[in-house]
Amino acid sequence: MKRLNYLPILATVFILAQSFTPNRNEAPSDPLCTSPICARIDGYPFDFREQNKFTTSFNANQDAVIFTFYGNQVKDKSGVYNDQKIDVEIPLKALEQGNVSTKKVNFEFNKQKFFSLPSETDFFVTDLKWNADKTGFSITASFETNVKQSASADINEPILGIKGQFENITVNLPSAATAQK
Repeated sequence: MKRLNYLPILATVFILAQSFTPNRNEAPSDPLCTSPICARIDGYPFDFREQNKFTTSFNANQDAVIFTFYGNQVKDKSGVYNDQKIDVEIPLKALEQGNVSTKKVNFEFNKQKFFSLPSETDFFVTDLKWNADKTGFSITASFETNVKQSASADINEPILGIKGQFENITVNLPSAATAQK
């Protein structure tokens, strides 16, 4: 019987297995996402409303921009319509430094609020262009996160996966944020 050398076979299996491991430093791509703004909740498309799909606003301190993406209203069992939305908050300081990392993505569905798990949240800026006077910018980015209803460590609480991207959203900074520069 011939003696086989197992080392090359094991090395090949190891290399093939590594090729299926996702790289968390690369922006997630979604081949089914064909519009400038899209998102998926646990693999299902987020149902964006036709008009006014998103807004940009600032937190109370005006040191972070909040992108809010709106979905169509959802009817609950009692026939009442409720909003659904995704909020992505990005600190302005991180945008200025070009090192954007946000750990705050929230999801609201049928009067239930879900909060991102910071250790499982990735945000990738693929294009960021500031105005010449630094009073605004245009951003293209994608994100991937897991959310759950509370910040507790309850392992029985359901976790939802959210993946999304947006292209060429223009943000004009409020005068207070511009004055701080």
